[in-house]
Amino acid sequence: MVALEQPFSAKVREITIEVAAPTPPPPPTVPVVSNQIPFFVEAPPATVEVTKTDALTGWSYKLPEVADEDEDDTVEVTCNLGASSTFADFDASARSLQISDLSDPQVLPGNYTITFTLDDSKDTKSYSLILTVNQLEPETVPLEEEASHDNSTSTETNSTTTESVTSRSQPTSSSFQSVQTPSTPEETLKA
Repeated sequence: MVALEQPFSAKVREITIEVAAPTPPPPPTVPVVSNQIPFFVEAPPATVEVTKTDALTGWSYKLPEVADEDEDDTVEVTCNLGASSTFADFDASARSLQISDLSDPQVLPGNYTITFTLDDSKDTKSYSLILTVNQLEPETVPLEEEASHDNSTSTETNSTTTESVTSRSQPTSSSFQSVQTPSTPEETLKA
Protein backbone atom coordinates (compact mmCIF):
# COMPACT_ATOMS: atom_id res chain seq x y z
CA MET A 1 0.00 0.00 0.00
CA VAL A 2 1.10 3.31 -0.80
CA ALA A 3 0.79 6.06 1.66
CA LEU A 4 -0.54 9.30 0.43
CA GLU A 5 1.47 12.36 1.17
CA GLN A 6 -0.38 15.16 2.57
CA PRO A 7 0.79 18.69 2.25
CA PHE A 8 2.25 20.09 5.36
CA SER A 9 1.27 23.54 6.37
CA ALA A 10 2.45 25.53 9.31
CA LYS A 11 1.63 29.00 10.38
CA VAL A 12 4.41 31.24 11.46
CA ARG A 13 3.59 34.07 13.69
CA GLU A 14 5.29 37.36 13.54
CA ILE A 15 6.59 38.55 16.83
CA THR A 16 7.56 42.17 17.30
CA ILE A 17 9.72 43.13 20.21
CA GLU A 18 10.11 46.81 20.96
CA VAL A 19 13.13 47.87 22.88
CA ALA A 20 13.33 51.49 24.01
CA ALA A 21 16.81 52.93 23.54
CA PRO A 22 17.97 55.37 26.15
CA THR A 23 17.54 59.04 25.17
CA PRO A 24 20.91 60.62 24.40
CA PRO A 25 21.92 63.48 26.65
CA PRO A 26 21.43 67.00 25.24
CA PRO A 27 24.48 68.61 23.67
CA PRO A 28 26.48 70.73 26.07
CA THR A 29 25.41 74.34 26.16
CA VAL A 30 28.00 76.58 24.65
CA PRO A 31 27.55 80.22 25.51
CA VAL A 32 26.82 82.19 22.39
CA VAL A 33 29.17 85.13 22.25
CA SER A 34 28.31 87.77 19.76
CA ASN A 35 31.06 89.71 18.10
CA GLN A 36 31.44 93.35 19.05
CA ILE A 37 31.63 95.69 16.07
CA PRO A 38 34.82 97.79 15.84
CA PHE A 39 34.44 101.56 16.24
CA PHE A 40 36.28 104.86 16.45
CA VAL A 41 36.80 105.94 20.06
CA GLU A 42 35.72 109.45 19.03
CA ALA A 43 33.50 109.78 15.99
CA PRO A 44 35.32 111.38 13.06
CA PRO A 45 33.83 114.63 11.81
CA ALA A 46 31.33 114.54 8.96
CA THR A 47 33.30 117.17 7.02
CA VAL A 48 36.95 118.22 6.90
CA GLU A 49 37.81 121.43 5.05
CA VAL A 50 41.08 122.42 3.45
CA THR A 51 41.94 125.41 1.26
CA LYS A 52 44.00 125.13 -1.89
CA THR A 53 47.29 127.06 -1.84
CA ASP A 54 49.59 128.54 -4.44
CA ALA A 55 52.78 127.31 -2.75
CA LEU A 56 53.98 123.82 -1.88
CA THR A 57 52.01 122.99 1.27
CA GLY A 58 51.31 119.57 2.74
CA TRP A 59 48.21 118.65 4.74
CA SER A 60 47.13 115.68 6.83
CA TYR A 61 44.24 114.57 9.03
CA LYS A 62 44.70 111.81 11.60
CA LEU A 63 41.67 109.64 12.31
CA PRO A 64 40.70 108.98 15.93
CA GLU A 65 41.80 105.78 17.70
CA VAL A 66 39.92 102.57 16.86
CA ALA A 67 38.65 100.04 19.38
CA ASP A 68 37.00 96.64 19.55
CA GLU A 69 35.65 95.21 22.80
CA ASP A 70 36.49 91.63 21.78
CA GLU A 71 39.81 90.65 23.36
CA ASP A 72 41.34 88.75 20.46
CA ASP A 73 40.21 90.98 17.59
CA THR A 74 42.60 92.99 15.47
CA VAL A 75 41.02 95.91 13.67
CA GLU A 76 42.14 96.83 10.16
CA VAL A 77 41.33 100.31 8.84
CA THR A 78 40.89 100.64 5.08
CA CYS A 79 40.02 103.67 3.01
CA ASN A 80 38.22 104.27 -0.26
CA LEU A 81 39.43 107.69 -1.44
CA GLY A 82 36.97 107.87 -4.33
CA ALA A 83 37.63 110.82 -6.67
CA SER A 84 40.20 112.30 -4.26
CA SER A 85 42.58 109.44 -5.09
CA THR A 86 44.22 111.65 -7.75
CA PHE A 87 45.74 113.85 -5.03
CA ALA A 88 45.14 112.26 -1.60
CA ASP A 89 46.71 109.23 0.10
CA PHE A 90 45.83 107.16 3.15
CA ASP A 91 48.46 105.73 5.50
CA ALA A 92 46.65 102.86 7.26
CA SER A 93 49.33 102.28 9.89
CA ALA A 94 49.16 105.93 10.98
CA ARG A 95 45.40 106.24 10.24
CA SER A 96 46.25 109.42 8.39
CA LEU A 97 44.66 111.05 5.33
CA GLN A 98 47.28 113.11 3.49
CA ILE A 99 47.65 115.59 0.64
CA SER A 100 51.32 116.11 -0.18
CA ASP A 101 50.87 119.40 -2.04
CA LEU A 102 47.78 121.61 -1.88
CA SER A 103 49.10 123.69 -4.78
CA ASP A 104 49.16 120.67 -7.12
CA PRO A 105 46.92 121.28 -10.18
CA GLN A 106 45.20 117.92 -9.53
CA VAL A 107 43.85 119.28 -6.22
CA LEU A 108 40.59 120.68 -7.51
CA PRO A 109 38.07 122.59 -5.40
CA GLY A 110 34.99 120.55 -4.55
CA ASN A 111 33.52 117.97 -2.17
CA TYR A 112 35.01 114.47 -2.08
CA THR A 113 33.40 111.53 -0.25
CA ILE A 114 35.92 109.31 1.50
CA THR A 115 34.85 106.06 3.17
CA PHE A 116 36.77 104.45 6.03
CA THR A 117 36.02 100.83 6.93
CA LEU A 118 36.91 99.15 10.22
CA ASP A 119 37.20 95.36 9.87
CA ASP A 120 37.83 92.84 12.69
CA SER A 121 37.49 89.85 10.27
CA LYS A 122 34.02 89.11 11.66
CA ASP A 123 32.19 92.40 11.20
CA THR A 124 32.80 95.71 9.50
CA LYS A 125 31.73 99.26 10.23
CA SER A 126 31.99 102.07 7.66
CA TYR A 127 32.20 105.80 8.16
CA SER A 128 31.93 108.49 5.48
CA LEU A 129 33.76 111.77 5.58
CA ILE A 130 33.39 114.69 3.15
CA LEU A 131 36.69 116.35 2.24
CA THR A 132 35.93 119.88 1.08
CA VAL A 133 38.68 121.57 -0.93
CA ASN A 134 38.07 125.31 -1.01
CA GLN A 135 39.36 127.53 -3.80
CA LEU A 136 42.12 129.91 -2.83
CA GLU A 137 40.55 133.35 -2.80
CA PRO A 138 42.85 136.14 -3.93
CA GLU A 139 43.39 138.74 -1.27
CA THR A 140 42.92 142.40 -2.10
CA VAL A 141 45.36 144.53 -0.17
CA PRO A 142 44.78 148.29 -0.30
CA LEU A 143 47.93 150.34 -0.50
CA GLU A 144 47.75 153.85 0.81
CA GLU A 145 50.50 156.27 1.25
CA GLU A 146 50.14 159.77 2.47
CA ALA A 147 53.04 162.06 2.00
CA SER A 148 53.45 165.39 3.70
CA HIS A 149 55.55 168.16 2.38
CA ASP A 150 56.69 170.71 4.90
CA ASN A 151 57.67 174.11 3.60
CA SER A 152 58.76 177.01 5.75
CA THR A 153 55.84 179.14 4.60
CA SER A 154 53.10 176.59 4.04
CA THR A 155 52.20 173.00 4.66
CA GLU A 156 50.84 171.12 1.71
CA THR A 157 49.53 167.59 1.72
CA ASN A 158 50.13 165.48 -1.33
CA SER A 159 47.20 163.69 -2.85
CA THR A 160 46.63 160.19 -1.66
CA THR A 161 46.92 157.37 -4.16
CA THR A 162 45.27 154.04 -3.47
CA GLU A 163 46.10 150.89 -5.38
CA SER A 164 45.02 147.32 -4.93
CA VAL A 165 47.46 144.49 -5.17
CA THR A 166 46.13 141.01 -5.70
CA SER A 167 48.16 138.50 -3.77
CA ARG A 168 47.73 134.78 -3.20
CA SER A 169 49.91 134.69 -0.16
CA GLN A 170 50.27 136.74 2.96
CA PRO A 171 51.39 140.27 2.10
CA THR A 172 54.94 141.08 3.05
CA SER A 173 56.70 144.40 3.07
CA SER A 174 58.00 143.65 -0.43
CA SER A 175 54.39 143.20 -1.64
CA PHE A 176 53.65 146.88 -1.17
CA GLN A 177 54.53 149.62 -3.63
CA SER A 178 55.06 153.18 -2.64
CA VAL A 179 53.52 155.75 -4.97
CA GLN A 180 53.87 159.48 -4.40
CA THR A 181 52.14 161.93 -6.71
CA PRO A 182 53.41 165.54 -6.75
CA SER A 183 50.63 168.00 -6.05
CA THR A 184 52.27 171.26 -7.20
CA PRO A 185 54.16 172.22 -10.35
CA GLU A 186 57.31 173.01 -8.28
CA GLU A 187 57.29 169.46 -6.86
CA THR A 188 56.89 168.09 -10.39
CA LEU A 189 60.05 169.94 -11.41
CA LYS A 190 61.92 168.64 -8.34
CA ALA A 191 60.92 165.08 -9.18
